[in-house]
Amino acid sequence: MEGGINAYHGLVATGGPEAGMAWFPEGSGTPQLTALAWLLEDGTEKFYHSACQHICKEKEHRELIGMLESAEEAHKKRLLETCSLIMGRAPVDNFPEGVIDMPEEAYMEGGVKVSEALEWARGQDIRDVLELMISLEANALDLYIRMSRRVEDKAKGVFTSLAEEERVHLNKLAGALAELG
Repeated sequence: MEGGINAYHGLVATGGPEAGMAWFPEGSGTPQLTALAWLLEDGTEKFYHSACQHICKEKEHRELIGMLESAEEAHKKRLLETCSLIMGRAPVDNFPEGVIDMPEEAYMEGGVKVSEALEWARGQDIRDVLELMISLEANALDLYIRMSRRVEDKAKGVFTSLAEEERVHLNKLAGALAELG
């Protein structure tokens, strides 16, 4: 406090990209919710793929993140199947385009831009990267809980199941972080 604003020398707090809850427009139906969730899963899969390839050095961390990457792919498949079931037909070939307006950039769980997260993660300690991943998975858990409460159709069970899978991911990431000491 000594010197007040005159003592400020341009220091800035640092940290990972802030993962906040993704916003789903009011009145979105199940196909749109499913497509938006698919888009976030796709972005998270891209982040995990790059993190696994370029950031994680230890075999056990690469294996964990590879497992998470595979889980995101499985989530995308279930979301596409759910959207098809709800719509009564297969969505367009370039799903989720045609069901929702596509953003210019890829986003992942937590509403974080994939490009920003990757830029930040390069050169970071694995502990910091794992903490970011935990925040992403926590946001995904919250997302699916909120989505399951919002719908009353066949997607409710899928969203509930995906929430439980996100909880498992959180536990695995927390375990990996705890092992770092």
